[in-house]
Amino acid sequence: MRPKRLLLCAVTAVFWFSQYIYVPYLTPYLMAMQLTASAAGAVLGAYGLSQMIVRIPLGLAADGLRRHKCVIGCGLLLAASAALMMHFFDSVAMMMAARTVAGLASATWISFTVLFASYYPPEEGGRAMGIINAMNQSGVLAGYVLGGFLVAKIGVNGLFLIGGGVAIAGAVLSLFLSEEKVEKTPRVPLRARVAVFAGKRLILYALLAALYQAIVFATVQSFTATVAKALGASDGALALCSGLFTAGSIAGSWAISTGRVRAAGPAWLTAIGFTGMALYALGISYAGKLWQVMAMQAFGGLVGAGLFAYLMAQAVRGVDQDRKASAMGFYQSVYALGMTFGPPVMGTIVASLGLPTAYRAVAALAIVAAIAGIGIGKWDKGRELSCASAVRR
Repeated sequence: MRPKRLLLCAVTAVFWFSQYIYVPYLTPYLMAMQLTASAAGAVLGAYGLSQMIVRIPLGLAADGLRRHKCVIGCGLLLAASAALMMHFFDSVAMMMAARTVAGLASATWISFTVLFASYYPPEEGGRAMGIINAMNQSGVLAGYVLGGFLVAKIGVNGLFLIGGGVAIAGAVLSLFLSEEKVEKTPRVPLRARVAVFAGKRLILYALLAALYQAIVFATVQSFTATVAKALGASDGALALCSGLFTAGSIAGSWAISTGRVRAAGPAWLTAIGFTGMALYALGISYAGKLWQVMAMQAFGGLVGAGLFAYLMAQAVRGVDQDRKASAMGFYQSVYALGMTFGPPVMGTIVASLGLPTAYRAVAALAIVAAIAGIGIGKWDKGRELSCASAVRR
């Protein structure tokens, strides 16, 4: 792998490490502050809400300014600010504010993906998304492992401090990223950048991604820790649970970067991915032992991450480089709907009907998404074949 790709992979891993080293303990931490399940879900949902609001304007600005390196550096500084806010202030209001800032940091993921894709030829976009998502998950996994080792010694508050320090180090490292100089080429007008939002492929795959994020943030990133805790999980076991999902995610992301897996086509890949997430949610709902939760975590990560990387690659396929950040901003803003509303809706169902019923409702949503994915995948494949036929003529 070329040095510039390696460096961005390293910066990516550092960024997500800083964002996720403390995440396995957030829900129990909030519940220990005497918050209800729905209130804790609202705090966790603030992370997605801020992303949903800023990703479209951020994508448009990134394409206009053509400074993805600068956006990445700002993202790392925002990640540091969020972690340090949680370290120094422990009120509910400040936790909400910190998660909002963390969401703003994660919104800069647009520039990570677009800059990394620019290091590859257009036809290797799927491979690029698989690799950068694998590095994303590698950073998350490293955070979970180190967090699980350290939390008993320094507490969750200490993990906030480490996350902030690592993010600052990453911001320094980002100064050495390579970005092609494009100042002399004409800039794409704002109207042309906005026009990309009307692309049917972009909209459909963004909606599928929103369903995926709703499933993951309602379960893996929120209430699966509560299930594990109820089954007697220690802080170290919570980190292991999260780490197993992430380890599966790394394997899934690498798998989707291979041509053999992508050759299955959009209909099969989306159907398998969402069906797998339905089985994950059902498995958690019936889990009576901690090892069963852990097994489902590994399985969910494997099927989910491959699906997510593929949806991202398909959404922006065919979009020219000068409008790719705008398209990615739209895509990520739409999928942030799932991140925003998944946790509070899940919290409301949990409070009313209990955890098992809530997880079964998530499984039903995943089946609906699988059916929709089959239809969208067949449409996409048919469109691709039609275009190829037109070119041959």
